[in-house]
Amino acid sequence: MQHNSLLIDPSILGETPRPARLTPGESTLRVWLFVQLIVIFAVYLGLWVSDMRSTNALRTHGQVVSAKVLSKHEYHGKSTSYYLDYEYIKGAVDISDTDEVSNDVYGQTNVGDPLTITYLPSDQDTYCVGTMTQERADGRMANWSLGAIALVLVFGGIVLGIVRAQRKQLFLLTFGTPTTGIVVNRREVKSKTISCYVDYKFEIQGSAYFKTVNVISYIYDQAVPQSDLTVLYDPQNPSCNLPYFALTSVCLVAPAFNQSRTGR
Repeated sequence: MQHNSLLIDPSILGETPRPARLTPGESTLRVWLFVQLIVIFAVYLGLWVSDMRSTNALRTHGQVVSAKVLSKHEYHGKSTSYYLDYEYIKGAVDISDTDEVSNDVYGQTNVGDPLTITYLPSDQDTYCVGTMTQERADGRMANWSLGAIALVLVFGGIVLGIVRAQRKQLFLLTFGTPTTGIVVNRREVKSKTISCYVDYKFEIQGSAYFKTVNVISYIYDQAVPQSDLTVLYDPQNPSCNLPYFALTSVCLVAPAFNQSRTGR
């Protein structure tokens, strides 16, 4: 019997607790996600330290010069960005550059106006528009700190979500009770890609439980409304359940069983 069939013979699952584990691919995915999270945070931390080192150097050792605004322009994307083109003399060299500025600075600055630039004499590639004050340096530190928190929340949330989904599948395959449910509905949601969903229900001791799962196109084609499907549920909490075909991250260890689940 194929592992992605909607309905299976419950007897092939055996008694609980079943010897289940993550598939090799899912185990690798979990390690890869944790490694990526560490690498991304390490890169971010390196950029943070480098930027704050430059910021503090400009604050304590920066030299202020006056530049001339050559032009100004806006860039309209998901949000509007504001840029000033300017030039100034650094030693005996004319330097021309472009920097993004705030909406307030952009609106208050006209072509030909003077513009304050602070640069580091020991590293003239390190500079900023305006004067680097303690308040400005503290603001940059706060922005980097908020960015780090957001990074951990977003990527950490993604990793946690995947790990929780894997644990749920592992729990249901190990301890779940099989029962027969029916497909209530199926639908496709079209955006940039097409996502397929199947709504199903099953009854335990007179109580009906409904759920929706995202499925691949092969399962979607089989999931005709009113067709039967095997569901594994937590006997202590039937609302924790998944169709058998949705347990794609886990497999049983028993060799005889795995031979019957080709493609797992």
